[in-house]
Amino acid sequence: MFIACFLITGCLKQSGYRDVSVSSIFLPGDTVISCQSFQPVVSLLYGGPQNETAVCTLKTRIWRYQIKLDSLSSISMDTTKPIPVYDTSVVVTLSVGVNIESLPSFHPYWSDIYWVGQHHKIEVTVGMANDQNRSNDMLIDYFIVKARNCDLQVNYVGLLTGNVAVPDDTISVGVVYSTASVVSNSPSGPTASFRCWYKIIRVNTNTVIYSRYLNKTLAAGQDTCLYYQSGWVPSDSGWYLTQSYLELAPGVDSIFDNNSLERHFYAK
Repeated sequence: MFIACFLITGCLKQSGYRDVSVSSIFLPGDTVISCQSFQPVVSLLYGGPQNETAVCTLKTRIWRYQIKLDSLSSISMDTTKPIPVYDTSVVVTLSVGVNIESLPSFHPYWSDIYWVGQHHKIEVTVGMANDQNRSNDMLIDYFIVKARNCDLQVNYVGLLTGNVAVPDDTISVGVVYSTASVVSNSPSGPTASFRCWYKIIRVNTNTVIYSRYLNKTLAAGQDTCLYYQSGWVPSDSGWYLTQSYLELAPGVDSIFDNNSLERHFYAK
């Protein structure tokens, strides 16, 4: 009698076990191109009693890594300050076994400078109220967004002390800073000429206190650090907005959304 009862109890416990997990993210490979939407697809696995369904929340986030300036001739990927570019949550009903789910479309405006190792990061999380194993609820992976033809983009804007980029957003009143930005051209080209502006705005008065530009030409797949060779000294404490943007002849560029960057600095 005791053995039979134990076996029955064990079977009931096993059949009542419920677990939902993210088993894979179907990466787009080289198929994602800037300014063209793609639909993220994931594979979810639900284990539970046969013929039972589970209502789950599926959350997906995508970040774009920024560029950091290592020197006036070298840039790299900055994984410390990713920019959120996609955040969506949907409710899905899963059956026992493998479930393939499509998510709302992601429309990227920025392409990755993949010759320096830049990537987009995707994180998928699935949640269920009675999930008994939450260690497998999240999966992270990376993919590349390719540049379109005829696409120039501004990838970095910052301030320098000498030849070293200011690492954070705090600067000092009375110190001389140089200005720099990074621009890249699509690997598929063509060669393009452009003018890149750099401006600094005093936030509390909305006044432009610094304005410079450089004319450049970039071949396919090239990037360049634009060093404006003109010192700027913050005279008052408070917030300053630095801007770098491209000025292009008609027909030179196919995407305007990635032609400018802004960054705030606080002087004290």
